[in-house]
Amino acid sequence: MISALKKGTKVNTAFDEYTLISKVGEGGNGKVFSATNSDGEWFAIKFVEQNIPRDKLKRFKNEISFCEHHNHKNIVKIEDRGYACFNGIDCVFYVMPLYAETLKKKMNDGIPYEKVVDIFVGILEGLKYAHEHNAIHRDIKPENIMFKENSYEPIICDFGIAHFAEEDLLTIVETKATDRMANFQYSAPEQRKRGCNVSYQTDIYALALILNEMFTGEIPQASGYKRIGDIAPDYKYLDDLFEKLFKQEPEERLYPEDLIITELAALTEKYKREVEKAKLKEITDELVKPEKFETQIVDVKFRNNGVYFFFDTALPQEWFSMLRHGRYTHSFVSIYAPDKLEKINSNTIVMPLSYYANSENLVTDIAHYVKEWVRTVNYEYSKETQKQAIIDQQRKEEERLKQIEKIENEQKINDSLHSLLKGWRKKE
Repeated sequence: MISALKKGTKVNTAFDEYTLISKVGEGGNGKVFSATNSDGEWFAIKFVEQNIPRDKLKRFKNEISFCEHHNHKNIVKIEDRGYACFNGIDCVFYVMPLYAETLKKKMNDGIPYEKVVDIFVGILEGLKYAHEHNAIHRDIKPENIMFKENSYEPIICDFGIAHFAEEDLLTIVETKATDRMANFQYSAPEQRKRGCNVSYQTDIYALALILNEMFTGEIPQASGYKRIGDIAPDYKYLDDLFEKLFKQEPEERLYPEDLIITELAALTEKYKREVEKAKLKEITDELVKPEKFETQIVDVKFRNNGVYFFFDTALPQEWFSMLRHGRYTHSFVSIYAPDKLEKINSNTIVMPLSYYANSENLVTDIAHYVKEWVRTVNYEYSKETQKQAIIDQQRKEEERLKQIEKIENEQKINDSLHSLLKGWRKKE
């Protein structure tokens, strides 16, 4: 019996020998053990007894066939298979990679919100491939989604071994409201009705429950369920997608997978636009007035035939240009007009004098006039900067309104294109 399997038990295939290490899982009529091969590499091995009901054995055979003949990054890959006998009980088994953890464990540990969508899309891609090759999983649940160490790339496992026949499921649903029902919390409504066939949308329903649970920690079962937006406001747009997948009638669920991916992309883009638009609308329209420019002369020196003026602040180039080309009510001495001034460094200017113009009266007169010019330019420069601030503010406001209008127009067009695309997909 499989129950007799223990550490150290050896099983052989046509090309390798495996040594069992420990039991890592079980479901239905099967058990899963970690094992090493003859080269010391680690694997997982699934066993089922050959005397189980024929339909379950056939399902196990189909699982092996499907996973051996189809290769997809989000579907478990069967590496080897074999037959063994334990205490007179015949068993069949297959070998697959040994994964580090299940989605259930990841959810218990807490999944970063930004990784949830990646996991959802990965499972969706795996189901898309399976469905395109006529395989319905029927038992999508966190325990059947595996991950390699430090990875968020999901791998769908258990294409048959873990789930009960529909009649078994119905018996449990109808007669036992006990903890065993936890095994069927991800079953779709049609799986609980006699005479109703499962479909590809059955897997989609289970995936929808998992999407919500990865955020909320709860499995939605009826109205009043916890919404994604209540837990992670930045991902509230996923509630719209969930509602399209959580329909009680299979034909009402959003499907196929390409359409779900398209809808997810459209909702994501729409939400980003809404966030961008909201930020633009929240921008304050208050005018930020620049402070008055009040530079002062802190020192004056006469040397090297020039009158040097030292200021308490750095002088903007525009301010200096206004100083040299301004119109003043005050006259100037001889040829020493404002346009003769030169800027030496950031806070020093000089009025060069001719070689013989070095009288005390001339120098003091020049100093007096420069002081008056500075006072005038301070006023004019401050007025000009405030005027420019108003112009800049108006320009920014016009640009902001144009940007909002652009976002709204783009969203309107993209909504129309998305509706058109959905129509095409439904006809395909």
